[in-house]
Amino acid sequence: MKIIYWINVVVSGIFMFFVILLGATHGIAETPEISGIVYPEFFMIIPAWLIGVMVGLYIYKIEKSEGGKRFFFLLLSIILTWTSPSGMEIARMLF
Repeated sequence: MKIIYWINVVVSGIFMFFVILLGATHGIAETPEISGIVYPEFFMIIPAWLIGVMVGLYIYKIEKSEGGKRFFFLLLSIILTWTSPSGMEIARMLF
């Protein structure tokens, strides 16, 4: 389970980085000039992703005999890390 957790963290982290980079630097090509970071609210994805990572770290605290509980937290971590772009909706509400 721990190997699956770390593979998920690395792959979803790389994906998250590219989504943030594309969105924050206006990579959708709506502006012709390069002007750096024009949408900083895309960085709100990072805290949402980190919540999923921290939930997954709880796997290390649970005893191996509690397999169902470990699987639940692993599944919850995977769901939270891959739905972290929903942090954009939180950012839109805040800004």
